[in-house]
Amino acid sequence: MKPAKEQAILAYFKSPDDAQVASERLTDELDIEDVQIDRISGGQPGEGNDRFMNPITANIPSHASLVNATDPSSISTGILLGSSPAVSGMTDGSMNTISGRDILLTVIVPTERVECALQIINECGGQH
Repeated sequence: MKPAKEQAILAYFKSPDDAQVASERLTDELDIEDVQIDRISGGQPGEGNDRFMNPITANIPSHASLVNATDPSSISTGILLGSSPAVSGMTDGSMNTISGRDILLTVIVPTERVECALQIINECGGQH
């Protein structure tokens, strides 16, 4: 098997501005073109739940139904929604959303430039 010529790096940032600076540096200094910035969202799929549910007497589709008033489309969706930090209680409490490092920078780097790319990401405040 041949060794890989490229490697993907996923880096997390606290602000879009920091990620943009890292993206520009990666593009300018390392001549990398494959860079993308996205926000990680804690959005919940499905229709909102408009009925009152008593956890003792009602048929509850999932834990997410109680916490975020969602109505999952299937049992599997309900299980996955229950693992969200916004549902599980693992967020910092700011409106049931994911906060902190919610900006994702994805970059494809030639293997010989991975260390340089990681150094730029670290200097710009990213974690990988």
